[in-house]
Parts: sequence; structure tokens; C-alpha cells
Amino acid sequence: MAGAQQGWRAGVSSSGGGGVESVTGLNTDNTDPLNPIVGVSVDGNSITGLGTPESPLVASVGGVVFNVVSVNTNHLASNLTTIWATAGASGITIDLPPASSNAYINIIKIDSNIGFVNVVADGVQLINGEPNFELKLQYESISLSSDGTQWIIY
Repeated sequence: MAGAQQGWRAGVSSSGGGGVESVTGLNTDNTDPLNPIVGVSVDGNSITGLGTPESPLVASVGGVVFNVVSVNTNHLASNLTTIWATAGASGITIDLPPASSNAYINIIKIDSNIGFVNVVADGVQLINGEPNFELKLQYESISLSSDGTQWIIY
């Protein structure tokens, strides 16, 4: 998929309280050009890092697994995905899939450029009663859940 790069695959453990306690399975060999070392931060609530398409990051907290995808072009989101979006100067659009029960998507604008990340609901579906939601600032994020008919920001 053009413009998308997946992050690192990692094991994440939690004692049941929902916080991240550890990250395992990361490459520590900086001589491998296909799997370079990346910065990973574990702060008790989340993990961050970025790798290669060969080694996607999978974050699991409380038994729910989220794939982490980095994009810098328009992108169709999928369930249980965290999207790290680089909007650039002109912006990008993240299209949500049709709302379905127990669907969860996180989107984060990671760059400081002036372009917006425009998050757009599918068809006549809405996001908190609106057809779209814009991320304008670096590190601004949106977490979405669906009840099967609409998307709700939580």
C-alpha cells in the first residue's frame, strides 16, 4: 500500500490494570538494515516506536491487539488499528470503514506541518454527530469506537 509503513511487532504485558508494563520482542541489532533499532517508550499507558513493513508493531493492552500503521497519504482505516498520520503541508484524509459493533480505531497527527488530518465517516454515518473530524495540531489524537451504526469519540 503506497504511503503506508507498518511499525514494530512487540509483545506487551499488563497485570490486568490496563497499563503497559513491558515490551518484548524488539530488535536490538543495529546492523540489520531491514530491521533497524527504533526508539520505544513505555510510560505505563502506551508504547511508541516505528519499524519496517517486515516488522509491524502490535500493541496489546488488556487483551485487545492494535496494529500500528504510519501513513503520509490518504488511507482507509481498519478495525483495531492505531494510525500515525503525517499530514504534510497539504493534509491527508483518513476514511473510516463502515461502522461495526466493537470496532476501535485510534488516529494521531504526528507532524507539525500545517496540513490537517481529516477523519471522515463512511457514507451517511457520523462521528459524534458530524461527518468528519479534523486533527490540526502535532500529537492531537482521536480514539473512536463504534456501536454498529455510528462512530463515537472516547
